[in-house]
Amino acid sequence: FFIYLPFQAVHAPLEAPQNVIDSYFNVTIANYQRSVKAAMVTVLDGVIGEIVDTIKQNDLWQDLLVIFSTDNGGPVYPGEAASNWPIRGGKATLWEG
Repeated sequence: FFIYLPFQAVHAPLEAPQNVIDSYFNVTIANYQRSVKAAMVTVLDGVIGEIVDTIKQNDLWQDLLVIFSTDNGGPVYPGEAASNWPIRGGKATLWEG
């Protein structure tokens, strides 16, 4: 079988459940916008985990190939909260960021 599952996270609009944002903001991350992005990744990770668990429960995991693909990283221009460290660049660059 084939599943193509594109996620909007982490991308505009920057939205996540408030309780997940709160678990980062002023706890481990001081910048609110970065906290929202971290929360988006946390939610995305949870959803992918649920999908993997379901595939395993249906005995389809052993011969499965999973491919994760992304674009060229977060925007690193002024006013944005992205960091692609330790790789270089970000959106609108030719670097690997």
